[in-house]
Amino acid sequence: MQKTKLGISVGLLGAIIYFASAFGGGYLVALLICGYVLLVEDNPWLRKTSVKVVLLLILFSLISIVLSLIPDIW
Repeated sequence: MQKTKLGISVGLLGAIIYFASAFGGGYLVALLICGYVLLVEDNPWLRKTSVKVVLLLILFSLISIVLSLIPDIW
């Protein structure tokens, strides 16, 4: 099992990133953790996971904006 430089497993840090983006305050916490992963960690799977989390946050924000504009159009 691969470990991060923090001493926890790679899978656990990936789960923490997803959990932080969903329940931990949105962009701020997720971007801080993803920034750490992209700057410090060397695991390619973990780096891809952090990028996916940021892209999912952006995608769901755009969906939310589009859905909130629908009542204004009608």
